[in-house]
Amino acid sequence: MTSPRLQEAHLADLCASGLSEETILASGCYSAQEPTVRELLGFGVGPGLVFPFPGVEIRPGVPFVQVKPDKPPEWMNGAKYLTPKQGGCHLYLPPIVPAERFKNPRIPLYITEGVKKALRGCQEGLLCIGLAGVDAWKDRRSGESAPIADLDKVTWKDRTVSVVYDSDLATKSAVRFAEFRLGRELRDRGANVYAVRLPGDPNGEKVGLDDYLCTHNIDVFCGLEPEPIHHPAKDLAAPVFPVISLGEFVTRQLPQTPDLLGGGVITQGGLSSLIGRAKLGKTWCVTQLGLTVAGLDDVFLAADIPVRQHGPVLFFNCEVTEHVFQYRLRLMLEEAGRRGVKTTDVRRQFFPVTVRGLLRLDRKAGEEAILKLAGQVRPILIILDPIGPLHGWDENSADEMGRLLNLMLSFCAKTGAAVLFTHHAPKNTEGREEIHFGRGSSVFGDRVDSALSLVPSGEQGDGSRLKLGFILRNGPPREPLILWRGRDEFLYSAVGETEDVGEWLKALLAEEDEIAFQDVKGRYEAAGHRSEWRLRKAIDALEKAGELHRDKHGMPARGYLIRGLRGLL
Repeated sequence: MTSPRLQEAHLADLCASGLSEETILASGCYSAQEPTVRELLGFGVGPGLVFPFPGVEIRPGVPFVQVKPDKPPEWMNGAKYLTPKQGGCHLYLPPIVPAERFKNPRIPLYITEGVKKALRGCQEGLLCIGLAGVDAWKDRRSGESAPIADLDKVTWKDRTVSVVYDSDLATKSAVRFAEFRLGRELRDRGANVYAVRLPGDPNGEKVGLDDYLCTHNIDVFCGLEPEPIHHPAKDLAAPVFPVISLGEFVTRQLPQTPDLLGGGVITQGGLSSLIGRAKLGKTWCVTQLGLTVAGLDDVFLAADIPVRQHGPVLFFNCEVTEHVFQYRLRLMLEEAGRRGVKTTDVRRQFFPVTVRGLLRLDRKAGEEAILKLAGQVRPILIILDPIGPLHGWDENSADEMGRLLNLMLSFCAKTGAAVLFTHHAPKNTEGREEIHFGRGSSVFGDRVDSALSLVPSGEQGDGSRLKLGFILRNGPPREPLILWRGRDEFLYSAVGETEDVGEWLKALLAEEDEIAFQDVKGRYEAAGHRSEWRLRKAIDALEKAGELHRDKHGMPARGYLIRGLRGLL
């Protein structure tokens, strides 16, 4: 099909939802350049695909539309569609079915989110309407939330209505509550309301109504059993677990639980803790761990903890002010840049949220807030730093701390993310070489998959020298890691790694009177080393010790020499 109103990319998008030529033409959707989009929305987001809402105007002569920008700006935070500024909310009644069908209560009605899904449903013979968002049947422009007038375009009394939201609804608390609120409103209008739960994709991708109808025929869809819509809290209070025999269980193919940080240090869907005494550096370390998972190359610049998977990280700052946290993150990013570590991905995938004094996990609203934010970000790692200010329970009570640990384990189960929390060490651990549990009840150590601990290591010198210990349930035993951060540095490094590079460099200079830096770098990389920053630090250390010197132009310009002083080596 060719149309002067649709660009090829937009046509391909519509066809990917299974829409036919007739449906696309009848919908009236079209491609628009930036000036037209700006005029329609009241603000600019570049060119995009426009979906008109039939017969709906913001004011006389100004149509109500939904726009899918070609390049959604970052502030859309993952959303795909936009509606006009001050345009309110409206129902999408697909123009490919006669309007009188919406007034006939004997015809079952399906409600979904999105224009393309509603069009695809109607194309397959369903009577389907679309919402611009899961809560877009309400309007708040008057200052109060009230049902939109468009609901009166449909006869609800004695009609069977099925709500068909995307398959990932079960993992999104906010969407489940939106579904419940819509169902309650339509029941109050006399409808018999149910939900149709779409099965998820085998690969874990969410499935919408149009996606499902692209892979299943309409008879299969109609075979999905509608379910009553309950309050989400009721569903959560009565979980359903499958009962299967031992023979079936041991032969079942279970999804692999991947490591985020190698060797079971942090596993996806696992619960981890980082324990250390106050003012030691827990926040610096846990922030660096989070930045690493979000996109930095190495953990503490140490090759023996490989990053298995990068992805979004949701970081809850619960202790310092937002300005202090912002300042620390700026320093860490600048330090990474000086070390030659790329920060493009981490700037896009690390989501810091300051909740100091505003979030409590011993209240239902706090739990829902974390799940709501996780539903927006879809993190692979959630960090709570520290856990103490997030609750008012008794830390010495096994029952109350068990509730807290179970709540964090439920975050793992509901979001699929790993959860890492920091906690203070007991007071009597001052000077100890190892710490296994956090302050209070022993359940802090009993129920985590990996327990990380920080203690001072030897003479601190002009900076911070720490020992990071590991107790891993999902990985082999691991030796502690010695970390160092100088007074003017803002990222920790593994001390042993730097010392190894120094020994390697001394051995090289024992064989060469002088050698170009580029040759040193080439041999360094050929030996399997990765961090050029660590090489430069080793050169600085040897020069400070008088074991080598550089020409007057310094390092690292191409062609300048490092001269080994054999007598000192």
